[in-house]
Amino acid sequence: MYACAFFGLIFFGVIADRTNQRGLTLVAANCVSLLGYALLIGVTNNKARFAATCILSFGLYSTIILQLSWMTMATAGYTNRGASLAFNNIFSQLFAMAGNQAYLDPPYYRTGNTAALGMIAGAIIMSLTLRWYYSFLNERKRRDAGNLENVELRMKSFDELGTKHPDFFYTT
Repeated sequence: MYACAFFGLIFFGVIADRTNQRGLTLVAANCVSLLGYALLIGVTNNKARFAATCILSFGLYSTIILQLSWMTMATAGYTNRGASLAFNNIFSQLFAMAGNQAYLDPPYYRTGNTAALGMIAGAIIMSLTLRWYYSFLNERKRRDAGNLENVELRMKSFDELGTKHPDFFYTT
C-alpha cells in the first residue's frame, strides 16, 4: 500500500511539475482516490479490498502534496503563505478527527468510506471551481495590464501587494 502511495506521489508530482497544471493534476489524483473508495464500498473480497486500498493510496497521498504546493503557488508573500498553510493544516486535522467518528460499522466501514467518497467528490468540484476562478482572475489581470493604476502598482514589491500585484498570476 505504501509503495503505491510512493509511486503515486512521484507520478502525480512529475505530471504537476511538467504541466504546471496543479488543479487538473489534483482532480486526476482525486479521481483515482474516488475510484478506490468506490471499490472499497462495493466489494467484500479481502484481496479486492486490498487492491482498492492500493488504488486509493496511489491517488490520496498525492492529493496532500498537490494541495499544499498549489496553495503556496497561489499565495504571494511569506506571511500569507505561512498563514494559509497553517489554516490548511488546522482544518485538515479537524476533518481527520471528525472523520474517525464515521468509521463505526466494521468490517467494511461503508458509512465512513461513503462519507470519504463524498468528500473526495466535493474536492473534485472545488478544485475545478478554484481552477476556473484563478483562470478568470488571471485573464482579468492580463486584460487590465496596461492601465495607469497597474503601472503605478508595479513600482511596489510583491511583499507589499501580495496577490494584488499586477505581475502576480495564479497557477491553475
